[in-house]
Amino acid sequence: MKLPTTISALLLAGSCACAASIFVAIEQLDDVLQNYDSSGTAGWATRVFMPLEVKIATGSAWASTAALVPYEGAEKAFDGNPETKYCTRGAAFWLQQHFADGKRQIAAYGLTSANDFPIRDPRNWKLLGSNDGKQWKVVDQRSNETFTARFQRRQFKVENAAEYAWYKLDVTLNGGAGLSQLADFSVWTADELKTLKPQPKPQPKPKPPAVEQASAAAWQPLFTDLSEAEFPAGVWTLSNGELTASEDKLILTKEEYENFVLDLEFKNGPAANSGVFVYVTDPRGWVKNSVEIQITDDSADKWANANPTWKCGAIFGRLAASESMVKPVGEWNRYTIICKGPSIDVILNGTHVNSMDMRKWDSPTHNPDKSKKPPWLSKPLNNHPTKGRVGFQGKHGGAPIWFRNVRIKQLD
Repeated sequence: MKLPTTISALLLAGSCACAASIFVAIEQLDDVLQNYDSSGTAGWATRVFMPLEVKIATGSAWASTAALVPYEGAEKAFDGNPETKYCTRGAAFWLQQHFADGKRQIAAYGLTSANDFPIRDPRNWKLLGSNDGKQWKVVDQRSNETFTARFQRRQFKVENAAEYAWYKLDVTLNGGAGLSQLADFSVWTADELKTLKPQPKPQPKPKPPAVEQASAAAWQPLFTDLSEAEFPAGVWTLSNGELTASEDKLILTKEEYENFVLDLEFKNGPAANSGVFVYVTDPRGWVKNSVEIQITDDSADKWANANPTWKCGAIFGRLAASESMVKPVGEWNRYTIICKGPSIDVILNGTHVNSMDMRKWDSPTHNPDKSKKPPWLSKPLNNHPTKGRVGFQGKHGGAPIWFRNVRIKQLD
């Protein structure tokens, strides 16, 4: 893509528009996700165009590719706020800044990691300088760099740099994800570096919600035998304490639960895609009338570049997990899911990866962060009952799934 030679020139790239109201059957989810990965539209959105040039305080900036969502555009990488970010598709991208007030000789530059998914962080990059936006010289080059925390600002010194009016951060590789992101990109002169405020120390991650060490009597096992469950005949089997299915059919408790802790182990087959369903109020329309805590084999090629709300630990289609903690195929994982009224917390393998307040999900089309929901999740959660059955999804897309040690404890 050729760089524009004037500030008024615009580079255009595709982005997502409003989703059409269509229904996608659960059996079609694999095809839809493949569509999503290839086009970013999941097969239901109409494409529109947006400029890649943005105005910033010092002049103008450009990005090589459009943002994944409009509110994570290139301007967010220049706003000085670590809690915002530029997020785009691909393992490589560039950001370019033009200083309208003239040339600057920089002494250092800084990159700030974004809020989630360390594998999206820049790893290899070049810093380039130019005085016409066309001819570039390497100012600095780094490889195999990592960030040890979220919202971490790392500073990199530049020795004997010339003066340039244009600076470009050319990220050639991230940490291995299909999406890339950066919270902030800054360059500083020697004088600016002297007055630069130190970055606040990252706040420790909040501890997971407490799960009481209840007596054995307080925990109730689910599905000790299948007479306690409701499912299509012949699909689900329980053998040696392990529950598995031969088809993509749901198994449900006969009893409804309100205010509870659900504790279980699951094991993925290759490219697994399953889920734990809570607050199920309609067994026939369980996809729309429930909340799904997603299970996937995140390492599989099929899911590596998926929308984060489709990955393990996510509230499916609604809220991504803070990080990927699922173990490799064939290893047992542990989920602890705490449901108390509209609050749902998810702990995966000892890490608190999700926390939802259902009352914030009041739109049939969008999540609170303005991202679009899959159209089959059109029912808002803010009025969804917080009492219902518990269910597990079976062998979806040909990938097996196993559950064991499933137990529940009701809360006061």
